[in-house]
Amino acid sequence: MKTDFTDWSSIVVGIDFSAASLSALREAARLAHCHECPLHVAHVIGYAKAGGTPPEYSTAINLIRDRLKDQLQKLTLQEIEVFTEIEYHLMVGNPFTELCQLTRDIKTTLLVLGRTGRTEGDHQLGSITTKCLRNADLPVLIVSENHGHSFDHIISATDFSPSSDFATRFAAELATGKGATLHLLHVYTPALHLADYTFCDLAEMVDTATPQQLTDQRLNSLNELANIVRENHHKLKVESHLLSHTSAAKAIQSFCEKKKESLVVIGSRGHSRIKEFLLGTTAERLVRDGPGSILVVKERDPST
Repeated sequence: MKTDFTDWSSIVVGIDFSAASLSALREAARLAHCHECPLHVAHVIGYAKAGGTPPEYSTAINLIRDRLKDQLQKLTLQEIEVFTEIEYHLMVGNPFTELCQLTRDIKTTLLVLGRTGRTEGDHQLGSITTKCLRNADLPVLIVSENHGHSFDHIISATDFSPSSDFATRFAAELATGKGATLHLLHVYTPALHLADYTFCDLAEMVDTATPQQLTDQRLNSLNELANIVRENHHKLKVESHLLSHTSAAKAIQSFCEKKKESLVVIGSRGHSRIKEFLLGTTAERLVRDGPGSILVVKERDPST
């Protein structure tokens, strides 16, 4: 595992003036300050038709852009708690397309978005956020509306795949910068699914359904990973956790509920060999069902 692998060139945060996007703004500013990189604050004025805005709209668009940019600057300075270099972007078009293009143009390290937009319910993932998670080729941090001052616990869910290894490296850098505890969490599914048989106490036998040798192998792999992280981040507090559950997503959610101000970090591809970020994977189940903040890490294609 490499150390200091991330080039924190910049951070982009998408703002739609919702409460969740303001939480995302505050967290993005803290991260930019911590990693000493510029913060790009972006808002997209929605325009649905392809081919750009027609000439007759140019005057109105310019007036709207100027007014919103002024509002965006005032709001940003009002919300952020730390000083960092800030650049503002007011764009017109499809929000998803424009945000993704901006991240490619400036080769940013991280995209930060609020969990919900102005039109979604409390736990419903915003439509733009969903598209960015599915298609953006860089790590995407989703911040919940009720996120507090900082993340005290960063939970890296690993299945020992290359994707989760990359995510753990990213999580270790975040935890080091924030002075947070890094929790390495591996969830395995027992060979026999006994957890539903609570009426006859078979659930207590769930751990015995997996051979001890396999359990020991997983624990050894987890401890080896923890040792590698400690070697690269000497001051970082690292804890490892091995859990047995029929659903990795539910096990991770349950673990997070016990840790206040926590952030889950997970790779978008695991040992399932699914080549796309599809509904039903652990990552998307966590994003869809969990009300907390989550960082989905994708390794950017160096050719882009």
